[in-house]
Amino acid sequence: FCENRSSAFFKCNWRTNEWIQLTEFDKICRLFPRHLPKTDNQFVYLQSDVNGAHQQCQRLILFNTQTKEEKILIDRVDNVKYSNVNTDPFTAEWDTQF
Repeated sequence: FCENRSSAFFKCNWRTNEWIQLTEFDKICRLFPRHLPKTDNQFVYLQSDVNGAHQQCQRLILFNTQTKEEKILIDRVDNVKYSNVNTDPFTAEWDTQF
C-alpha cells in the first residue's frame, strides 16, 4: 500500500462471495482500519489527503458501516509555531486555533 494514493473500504462476505463498497475512491488515503470492541458496525482508521508529502500528519476517523458516516475524532495539525529554535529545536507551540 502507499500512504499517498486514494483508497476505499469494502465490506466482504467470504461465505457468499459478496462485497459492498463502503467508501469512494476519492482524494483520501485510508489506512490501518481497526474494529472497535463491543460494536458491530464501527471502526477507526487513519486518513490523509493524497498528493501530499509521504508520512504526513493524519486524522483519526470513526466510521459507521451502516450509515457510512465518517466522523473526525482527532483532526490533523496544520499550524504549528516553533519557538526557541536556537535553544531547543524540538519545542513547538500549538497555534491559537486550538
